[in-house]
Amino acid sequence: MSVILPGGKRIASRKRCSECKRVRPLEKFHRASTGYFQSYCRDCKAVRQARWLKKNPKKFLKIQRRYFAKLKRLGVKRVCDAKKKASPVPETQ
Repeated sequence: MSVILPGGKRIASRKRCSECKRVRPLEKFHRASTGYFQSYCRDCKAVRQARWLKKNPKKFLKIQRRYFAKLKRLGVKRVCDAKKKASPVPETQ
């Protein structure tokens, strides 16, 4: 079985994680905004993110504050409202 990426490119349904080196199904990888798959599996990405957060708590808080200030400027009261505004879904009739 293969997966079709943007541009019609076909790839195998399994991928090797660049962190743990295990070959895993594509469902274990996040998709990047470009449509391609991340190089780290979801498990390794979670470990890397937790390590980064522990090492950089002040930087994380600064990023969070900037993000929520932006939402406030845009008049968004809840994060799910921001996602709805960013990617409107066409209504079905």
